[in-house]
Amino acid sequence: MGDNLRASTTPVEADAYLIAVPTPFKGDHEPDMVYVEAAAKSIAPVLKKGALVILESTSPVGATEQMAQWLAEARPDLSFPQQAGEQADINIAYCPERVLPGQVMVELIKNDRVIGGMTPVCSARASALYKIFLEGECVVTNSRTAEMCKLTENSFRDVNIAFANELSLICADQGINVWELISLANRHPRVNILQPGPGVGGHCIAVDPWFIVAQNPDQARLIRTAREVNDSKPHWVLNQVKTTVADCLAESGKRASELKNCLFWPGIQT
Repeated sequence: MGDNLRASTTPVEADAYLIAVPTPFKGDHEPDMVYVEAAAKSIAPVLKKGALVILESTSPVGATEQMAQWLAEARPDLSFPQQAGEQADINIAYCPERVLPGQVMVELIKNDRVIGGMTPVCSARASALYKIFLEGECVVTNSRTAEMCKLTENSFRDVNIAFANELSLICADQGINVWELISLANRHPRVNILQPGPGVGGHCIAVDPWFIVAQNPDQARLIRTAREVNDSKPHWVLNQVKTTVADCLAESGKRASELKNCLFWPGIQT
């Protein structure tokens, strides 16, 4: 790979470390930070004075501070922002990734990045690193706001999708074509309803809103409800399919295998 890129299965000494590991939730929708903790503890032995550590994983508010605490416990010989402020030996920041699968290399360069340092010096160090390759803007804030920013982005999308999905349920009960309804409503200059679907999948939008709910159970009522609406939609779709197939079988007298083959005939939308 030459001198520009080297791979290693274990952490090595470096000027900067970017931690981008999974942050799933547990069975009770509590954030599971075990991978972030493991990553932090794996780089701790090779940290040197002046190093920069950036957390990119979508995380609950306070995760960056917790990561800094894990590092401080592992390396008492070094000072960290929560101890020494801008004079710390190690700089720590949070910068959430914003990429679309299939467009990762493009969006890594083009998209604006939110930089949340634990101190202004941490933010400046992190911004300088990203500006090496970034064409978008580095927008500086603190670590807690940056963490909440990523959760807000995905929760906003989840809530808007839930509204469209809930409309589809209501329209089904009312005998209204939801697609026509949304098309008509979107003619209003300040209305832009999304298209309903079978729910929300993936490891981001379907997960991240729960981080807000877990930390703010009494306040995050709308976000919780949106998650419940989108989580229930696949079951509704499945029931609709079962009912439709049963009706078709009853009307046509065909077997299920024959009906399945019909889905691939020309002119049939799947």
